[in-house]
Order: sequence, then C-alpha cells, then structure tokens
Amino acid sequence: MTETEGQSINKTIGVIINELSGQITLIVVLYITVILVVMLDLWSGLRKAKQLGQYRSSYGLRKTVDKLASYFNLLLVLTLIDAMLMLSFYHLNPQLSFNVPLFPILTLTGAVFVGIIELKSIYEKANDKDKGRYQETAKLINAIINMADKNELYRIIEYFKTNNNEQGNQEQ
Repeated sequence: MTETEGQSINKTIGVIINELSGQITLIVVLYITVILVVMLDLWSGLRKAKQLGQYRSSYGLRKTVDKLASYFNLLLVLTLIDAMLMLSFYHLNPQLSFNVPLFPILTLTGAVFVGIIELKSIYEKANDKDKGRYQETAKLINAIINMADKNELYRIIEYFKTNNNEQGNQEQ
C-alpha cells in the first residue's frame, strides 16, 4: 500500500466517524445508561436486604457483575449489527437515492429491554423474590423425596430432628 492510499483510507475513516459522531455518542450514552440501571438495581437490592436483616455476601455482588457482563455481551452484538447496517446505508443512500436514517435502533431496543428488566427488578418486592427461592427449595425437596429410598428418607428426617433439638438445647 502506498502512502497516498493510506492517507486516503485514513481520510475516509475520518469522514465516516465525523458523520456518525452523533450515533457513536448515542451508543456510548446507552451503554452508560445500562451501567447506571444495573447499579440502581444493586443499590435497591442491598437496601432491601438490609431492611430484611439479610446477610449481604460477595455472591450477590458477583451476580451483579455477571448480569452486567451478559447485558454488555448482548449490547455489543446488537451494536455490531447496527454498525454493519449503518455503514451499509451510509454507502447505499447516495448510490440508490435512499434516505434511510443512520440510527442504532437495535442497540437502543436492547438498552430499553435491559432497562425494563432492571426496573421490574427494582420494584419487585423482596417477598416475591423469597417466594421464588421457596419454590426452588420445594422442587429440590420433591426431587430428593422421589429419588430416595423411604427408609433413607426417615433416617434423614430423624437426623434433622435430632440436630434441631440439640441446637435448641445448646442455645438455652
């Protein structure tokens, strides 16, 4: 590649970035907004746990980081698709006399979707979250009952009764 060709490519990239600067700014704002709504959900969850006197562990914080990573994976894929579409329309609009707006609609839709999920989570009552945990526990107990031999099940129940009584006696 000659120096003139390199300068031409750099100039073309500069023109495209300059013309798409509004879209790039919007995408950055959407990503920041997703971070903010996840942090609001974290703050809300910590507040609810404190009100209920529940232990706040690093496990919950790791879940928030995992959730944020999942959301960003989704947004990155949507942004890449938007970038391909916007660049395609950028080149096709003048050639075919189209006037398709260059707008990151998929990224915006994904960010709105994430915002709705987080909003629901923020306003979800702590008791509703506990109900979900109770249902999971009931399913686990049901699976254990179905898998276990009846004699083994009676030994497990006796074990818990005995340990429960011993703990009660130690506390008194």
